[in-house]
Amino acid sequence: MIILFQIGSSTLFELGIGAKQDAWLTVLTGMAVSFLLLMLFLGIQRREPNKSLVQILVQYLGFFGKIAAFSYVLFFAYESMRNVRDFGDLTIMSFLSRTPISLIMLITVLLSSYTISKRKNIRFKRI
Repeated sequence: MIILFQIGSSTLFELGIGAKQDAWLTVLTGMAVSFLLLMLFLGIQRREPNKSLVQILVQYLGFFGKIAAFSYVLFFAYESMRNVRDFGDLTIMSFLSRTPISLIMLITVLLSSYTISKRKNIRFKRI
């Protein structure tokens, strides 16, 4: 997932454009840092397998954990809203130019909600 995110971001948002021919080093550095952060998150999750990230933050950081958890929720709410808007803009620019953006965004949100509601019934095996 980290590799796909970096590759996708580098083409859309010109990640590392100032590095010119060394832009691949920027992507590689971002991937390495992201991988270390992923290992940190997985280590924390292994220590507390029955708790969510928000519960872990509150347990270990107390009041500051509540602030961090609230910031975490706000950040990802903003990111999800922005992604839906970007998807709507991209869809209008690409192939549905006469469709209202609100309709495209509504369909995206409904499809995502349906997918999430069906995911609750799936059991994953631990590796």
